[in-house]
Amino acid sequence: KEIVKNNSAPPSEDNAGQAKKNPLAGLLLAEKDKVRELELEKKKMLRQIQDESLKIMSMKGDIEKVQKKLDTANTTIEEKRVEILNLKAKIDPEQVQKLKAKLDEQENEVKRMQK
Repeated sequence: KEIVKNNSAPPSEDNAGQAKKNPLAGLLLAEKDKVRELELEKKKMLRQIQDESLKIMSMKGDIEKVQKKLDTANTTIEEKRVEILNLKAKIDPEQVQKLKAKLDEQENEVKRMQK
C-alpha cells in the first residue's frame, strides 16, 4: 500500500482514531473538517453582510428623511420668494414717492416746532 502524506489541517480529535487506521479516511475527515470550518466562516461573513446591509438601509432611511426636510424647506423658501415678489409688485412707486414727500414735510414741521 502507498501512504499518502497529509498536507492539510489535522483531522479533528474525534476522528483521530479512524485517521490512524486508514490514511485515506484521515484525508477525507481532514477535508470534512476544512469544509465545516469554511461553512462556519461563510455563515459569519453572511451575518456581517446582513448587519452591514441593515446599517445601509437605516442610513438610506435617514437620508430620505433629511431629503424630505430639505424639500420642504426649499418649497417654503420658494413660497416666500413668490410672496415677496407679489408684495413688491403691489408697491406703487408713485405712492412711495408721495409717502416720502409727506414724511419729509412732517419732519420739517416737527423741526420748525422745536425751534
